[in-house]
Amino acid sequence: AGLRGEPAAPFVEVPRAWTVQYGVNVQMVGWPTAESEVELDGSIDDADATVRTVVDGELVGAVTIGRAAAARACRSEIAAALVSKV
Repeated sequence: AGLRGEPAAPFVEVPRAWTVQYGVNVQMVGWPTAESEVELDGSIDDADATVRTVVDGELVGAVTIGRAAAARACRSEIAAALVSKV
């Protein structure tokens, strides 16, 4: 792509933030909204969970607790959905 005259794939920046609280990694990705449905996988009490926010069946945001790899996967899923709309 690019140098051969082919268009480059669109780039979509999906916001993210993270913190470590009392030794627990917490990450947020995407754009959760008030209209989002909330899906919980895991246990917040055990500091091992993924909270996905979905609108019309599409992931729009997520918060992960103790699951850094899941946050990266959610961020990629959101970006892929946005690129497919471009």
